Amino acid sequence: MIFLIICFFYFRLMFLYRKSWNSISFPKVVNTKDIVSVVVACRNEESNIVNLIRDIKSQNFDVERFELIMVNDHSTDATLLVLEQESKNWSQLKIVNLDALVIGKKNAIRKGVEIAKGEIIVCSDADCRIGEEWIQTISNYFTDKNIKFVSGPVIFKSSLSWFSKFQTLEIFSLVAASASAINRNKSTICNGANLSFRKKEYLEIKEDIFNNFKTDDVDLLQYFKKEYKNAIKFAKDRNAIIFTEGNPNLISNLKQKIRWISSSKSIRDWDSFFVAILVFLMNLILVLSFFLFIYFLFYKNESNHYGELLILFRVFFALLFLFIYLIKYVSDYLLLRDVFKFFGIRELLVFLFPFEIINAIYTVVIVPLSFLIPVNWKGRKL
Repeated sequence: MIFLIICFFYFRLMFLYRKSWNSISFPKVVNTKDIVSVVVACRNEESNIVNLIRDIKSQNFDVERFELIMVNDHSTDATLLVLEQESKNWSQLKIVNLDALVIGKKNAIRKGVEIAKGEIIVCSDADCRIGEEWIQTISNYFTDKNIKFVSGPVIFKSSLSWFSKFQTLEIFSLVAASASAINRNKSTICNGANLSFRKKEYLEIKEDIFNNFKTDDVDLLQYFKKEYKNAIKFAKDRNAIIFTEGNPNLISNLKQKIRWISSSKSIRDWDSFFVAILVFLMNLILVLSFFLFIYFLFYKNESNHYGELLILFRVFFALLFLFIYLIKYVSDYLLLRDVFKFFGIRELLVFLFPFEIINAIYTVVIVPLSFLIPVNWKGRKL
C-alpha cells in the first residue's frame, strides 16, 4: 500500500509538471531600455575565462547597455593576469579582486552587484559557453515589472559516450523539474550558471539573511519566492541556454552530486522538501523491489516445503518491480518527451528506459553518502 501511495503521488507530480511545462509563457515585449550587468565569479579559471569573455563581447545587444564584471575569488593560477590582459582590449570589462577576508561565490557575486551600473544583473560561471542572443533573451523577461528573478536552462555539451548521455538525461530532468516548479509558483531549485535578478531588490536583502545563505543560487531563489509573490520566471527559450562541460568520469560526477545535495540541506521550504523526499522514495522503492526480485530469483531452498511459496515470492516481486518501473518510466517519459521535443533532442529518449534503474541505484547510494563525506570545492571546505 505504501509503495502504491508513493507511485500515485509521483505520477501525479510528473503529470502536473508536464502540464506546467507546456503552459510556460514567453515575454511579448523586447527590452530596449534596461541596462544589464553580467556578473561572473571566478576562481582558478585561466583556461576558460577567455572563451566566456569572447561570448559576452559577441552578444547581439546594444553595446552601450551592458557590461561584464569579473570577480576574482582569490585565484592561485593565472586567472587575474588573463583578466587584466583582456580588460586592456575591452573597456566594458571590469575586474574586482576580493579582499582577503571576503571569500566564496555568493560574496563574490555580492561585490560585483554593488559596483554594477545595470538595473538587471545576469549571472553565469566562468567555464560556460553562451549564445549571442543570451542577454537580450533574458532581459526581455524583465519588461514585466512584476518579475524579479529569472532562472535559465543549463545543459551539458553533447558527447557520444554513454556516460555523457546519462549526464544529459539527468541535467534535462533537473531543468524540466526546475522550470515546471517555477511556473507553478512552487520554485524548488535553479542553477547559478544561469540566473538573473533585479539589482534593487537584491541589494535590499538584509545582511543577516544574506549571511545565512549557504548557496549563491537556490537560497537566493527561495528568498525571492518568499518575499515577492509570483515574481519568478523560467526562461524557456533555446537562446537562453548556457552550455557547460559534463563531468569526465564517475568520480567527478559523484563529487558534484554530493556537493549539490550537501548545499541544499539548509533549505527550509515545503515545496522543495516534498519534491526531494518524493523523488528519493520513488527511487528507493524501485531499487528495493529490484533487489528483492533478484534475491528471490536466485534464492535456493534445499527443503521442498516452501517451493510453492518461493515461486509465489518470485512472481510477486517480479510484478511489483515491473509495475514500479513502468510507473516511473511512463511518468518521466511523458514529461521529458515534451521537454526533449522543445530542445530538439528527442533521440535521447531511447536511453531513458535503462537510465531509470541506473539513476535510481545511483540516487539511493549518493544521498546517504552526502551526509558522510565532507565536501570540498577548489581547495575549500563547503
